[in-house]
Amino acid sequence: GQLDLLDEAVSRRSAGIILAPNHPLALMTTVRKAVLLGIPTVVISSPLPLAASNRLFYVLNDEEEEGKIAARRIGLRLNGKGSVAILGLNSDNNDLLSRMRSFETTLTLEFPHIMIHSRHLESSSEAQAEQIAHGLLAGERIPDAIVALTATATTGAVRAIEDDSLRKRIVLVSCDQNYESLYSLSLGKVDSIVAENTFAMGYQAAQLILAAKSGSLETGTYYVKPVLVTRDNMYSPQLFHILT
Repeated sequence: GQLDLLDEAVSRRSAGIILAPNHPLALMTTVRKAVLLGIPTVVISSPLPLAASNRLFYVLNDEEEEGKIAARRIGLRLNGKGSVAILGLNSDNNDLLSRMRSFETTLTLEFPHIMIHSRHLESSSEAQAEQIAHGLLAGERIPDAIVALTATATTGAVRAIEDDSLRKRIVLVSCDQNYESLYSLSLGKVDSIVAENTFAMGYQAAQLILAAKSGSLETGTYYVKPVLVTRDNMYSPQLFHILT
């Protein structure tokens, strides 16, 4: 479906294209065609294996900053000591790997008394994610905190925590936002969400297209910093455009 929409945009010679690719490899040929036709194209969220040019730009989430924010939130909530499990790891996803490495590096440097309890691979479904989280909570050593690198991992962790009668409260930090995780945050089931600033991504993408059309832009990849969302600030005017 996304490929058909992209083909149509190229065929009618759109003034510009903003693309958040679901399947990057499948879209490469059409993106190349758009660039060759001189259509400014901005890829947001997930990069393609194509180099940036004077007609192809990237506006991406700052994954290293996301890992740092998540680590510092857990460090604060655990008062600098305890253990944390990592859910949602995908070795084929460079963004998630960068996010995890930044998270672990920040913990090591700034919170040396917080240990990595365990690491768990991303699940293909929410049901499988819930099963993995149940297994984590059924062990003899239960972590003090969980960082969920994806929305699927977050949903699985929330459901598992709800089902288990635990001896202690687990701090759950999500690194991906959707309406379900935001609802869980509003109920206090999720401690916080490190949210991509998708509004800023879209705004900057539009600005890049305008600048490219006027010929006043250099090639580049641009990174947008994520924001920490908690129950205290989720309804603030500053976050309205990010969370709606």
